[in-house]
Amino acid sequence: MGDNIMKYDFDAELKKRYSNDPTYEKVIEILNSDESKLGNDFLSLRTSLDMSQEKTAEYLNISPLNYIEIESGTSDQFIEELKSYFKKLQELKF
Repeated sequence: MGDNIMKYDFDAELKKRYSNDPTYEKVIEILNSDESKLGNDFLSLRTSLDMSQEKTAEYLNISPLNYIEIESGTSDQFIEELKSYFKKLQELKF
């Protein structure tokens, strides 16, 4: 039964739907950027902790907008600062 589980392939679906769009390559570049991957790490950790963006920002002592920028990969904060935020959130899991 477990062998018949269909897995969703986001990359294949994205390519199928949008590869003819002139901005497709730029979107893929952004999605594969380090900033986007780091933002996804923050999102995954936050949701595993069952925290809202607002509560997470409050816990990190930053504005909600600043936290949203981190998750979206558009933050202009230094990597060391982001690492310290991530470590602080990880400590909640233990």
